[in-house]
Amino acid sequence: MTQIHFPTLSHPDFAGKTGAGDIGDAMAEMDANVGRVLDAIDRLKITSNTIVLWCTDNGPEQRRPWRGSPGPWSGFYNSVMEGGIRTPCIIRWPGRIPAGQVSNEIVHEIDLFPTLAAAVGGDIVPKDRAIDGVNQLPFLEGKQSRSNRDHVIFFTNAQLRAVKWRDWKLHYVYTPEAGGPAVPPLMRLFNLLSDPKEETDTKDANPWVPSVIDKIVTEFMASTEKYPHVPVNARDPYAPARD
Repeated sequence: MTQIHFPTLSHPDFAGKTGAGDIGDAMAEMDANVGRVLDAIDRLKITSNTIVLWCTDNGPEQRRPWRGSPGPWSGFYNSVMEGGIRTPCIIRWPGRIPAGQVSNEIVHEIDLFPTLAAAVGGDIVPKDRAIDGVNQLPFLEGKQSRSNRDHVIFFTNAQLRAVKWRDWKLHYVYTPEAGGPAVPPLMRLFNLLSDPKEETDTKDANPWVPSVIDKIVTEFMASTEKYPHVPVNARDPYAPARD
């Protein structure tokens, strides 16, 4: 679904129905459409064999009049602040993923490909290229308490902006406003557990954390040299060059 991306306009069947404006009407329409999908799955009697994923690719819109709220975090869509990148993910698979589980562990949308591949079964993840996602199926099924991912690297276009590692977030270029200027000091470190709004820089008190995160970045950059990006105007499907 593209809702509730701006312009947040609902179908005429829902326009004005909630009394909460365009955003409220669009949310009501989105909720109704989710219900239609879930009802169809039940009606077809394939509920136990269907994985339903509900996740968003970014936080709330910043521009008015469609501006949303990042809740307890700072930042909006198109920023790498927690409000722009930290979004909920709900997954349903009756009989395989226990109901009612809640976790604050890190799962990235790029993990969905290897996770769904594992759920389907068979060796179907390509071996001729780097796959950044990791299989999260054991974590989702409750077979382990921790996610198979402990970090995420954030770029804006080609610029490395930040890295999130466990409860730490290191900004290499601190840009709190989407599309806004970088704010000195550029490098800032936050503990998201004690400072979810990313307000108090703690890198001077925790010099060991940037060294750990620098190693994560170095290893990732080395992988991009071993597995270069797909060239501009490459043929589709793209076949990586072999050694």
